[in-house]
Amino acid sequence: MRENGFPDETSRPMKCGRKLEFYLLQRDSEDQIVVGGRWYDWPFPPGSFGATAASLDVVECPIISPEGLLDSKERWPEQRFGSPLLDKDA
Repeated sequence: MRENGFPDETSRPMKCGRKLEFYLLQRDSEDQIVVGGRWYDWPFPPGSFGATAASLDVVECPIISPEGLLDSKERWPEQRFGSPLLDKDA
């Protein structure tokens, strides 16, 4: 597993040379889905997590929709803790 400075927000293991990203989702006071920690004020758009899910043992893992992923990539540079897009995301 790669070094992760924010284990309360995400896990980013490597598997077969590929980076996987897992985010610890929660609902805010307005029932919007957010990643906690630094991202509590950046909710995912409605519909970002639909019926598609995977399971890790007994933990359900919602998978982000293409629309939700695109939205998060497009808004990433504007976020308080964001940064310029990587070449693969531009």
